[in-house]
Amino acid sequence: MIMARHRGFVILLLAVLMARLFSLGLVQIDHPERVITMDGRTYLEAAEALLATGGFAQSPREPLAPQTVRTPGYTVFLALGQILFAGNLGLTMVLQVLVSLAPLVTAYALSTRFWSRRAGLIAAWFLALDPTGFVFTQLVQTETLFAALLALALWAGVRLAEGDPPGPRLTLALGAGLALATLVRPISYYLIWPILLWFILLLRGRDSRPGRIARLVLLLLLPWVLLIGGWQVRNQLVSGSSQFSHIQAINFLSYRAAAVVAARDGLSLEQAQARLKAEADRQTDPRWPSGKRFDLYQRLGVGVLLDHPWLTIWTSLKGLGHVLFNPVDPTFFDFYGGNSDQALSLGDLWRLSWPELRQRAQDGGMVYLMANLLFCGLLLMLYATAGIGALDAARNHRPRLAAHLLLWLAILYLLSVSAGPEGGARFRIPMLAFLALYAGRGGDLILGRLRAQVRPARLPKQKTGFAPPP
Repeated sequence: MIMARHRGFVILLLAVLMARLFSLGLVQIDHPERVITMDGRTYLEAAEALLATGGFAQSPREPLAPQTVRTPGYTVFLALGQILFAGNLGLTMVLQVLVSLAPLVTAYALSTRFWSRRAGLIAAWFLALDPTGFVFTQLVQTETLFAALLALALWAGVRLAEGDPPGPRLTLALGAGLALATLVRPISYYLIWPILLWFILLLRGRDSRPGRIARLVLLLLLPWVLLIGGWQVRNQLVSGSSQFSHIQAINFLSYRAAAVVAARDGLSLEQAQARLKAEADRQTDPRWPSGKRFDLYQRLGVGVLLDHPWLTIWTSLKGLGHVLFNPVDPTFFDFYGGNSDQALSLGDLWRLSWPELRQRAQDGGMVYLMANLLFCGLLLMLYATAGIGALDAARNHRPRLAAHLLLWLAILYLLSVSAGPEGGARFRIPMLAFLALYAGRGGDLILGRLRAQVRPARLPKQKTGFAPPP
């Protein structure tokens, strides 16, 4: 009965699964090295070190160098894959492809729960057609697992908002999902605090007693304290710094601050990075533990940002533009044997001179430009329909407004922390399921109006004035 009712979605889900597996198999046959990105290699080495030494080290060749830049979640996932599949990375990527279906199922389920099966199917189509999300399911990268865990956590949050009163099981599921997602990718490290505020307001609005509010809040925070707090204690012990992930220090110095220095002094990003790194190295002592060095990086980076607030805002907005309007991540082209260095992006149309554009087009860049134009149209359609759906939810979906506020909060948070020079199309992947959810509603409304306009009006029966025969 359930399969028959959701037959269209089940067919789409199977088609997406087969397409992703076929793509992975096609690349694995001749070029299995393409699934390993530069970042992915560091996770693989950490997973090999975990299996070889039982600890989180940077690589098996450096067992005494603690891994404090990469968080342990994805490392554990890769290590489990190596155990289950006897070191076969291709089969681990098959497992990741299966995991990648979770956001698609979540978007469909929530859209159907909120509105209709047609809205859910439209949402699922938007996710299925995203090229960046498609290729990153097959790469050794954290985005897929992170997006799946975050989607499941917020699914629990939506169910929690619908409960009256909110229950402890879903509270624990929300907290555990957020903690596990953060262990995979530290970008959600601060998300717990706005969600905690949302949760307290939700409980107070349901007239919960103070004692019950306190118990549920502690239950929400319990996984966070144990998992995130536990990892920070470990980092303090092995590196002298309690930072959850030292990737934050690297990003502040090498990307956020470097972008500000580049804009201020008319340098390239690489030149600004080299200048800041040299300045940091002058202030460090080789005898320092790694954590103390990373803490210095963060202080220097934050200092540059605070000294130039307007440039910080400007470079952040530019980075946000890359996240929102870069249709296809260059990795998509490289994965299938292309050369993203020859690609023509939409920004090149006004950055490059006419001779440079012509030369790039002759070198094969026109194919990339056409792909970017095609998927830019899809992206703009996603945003337009998502805006319509979110506006409709705010106006006409008041009984579930608390659930929508949770999803909007997550989207705004992910956008704000992704804004920076390191941002790109892949940073959209975790929030795409929730944007697609509202795009499904917007698309459903538009289709409904179009059908109402083209449906021929039924004319009333005209009386002829003749009596029926006896």
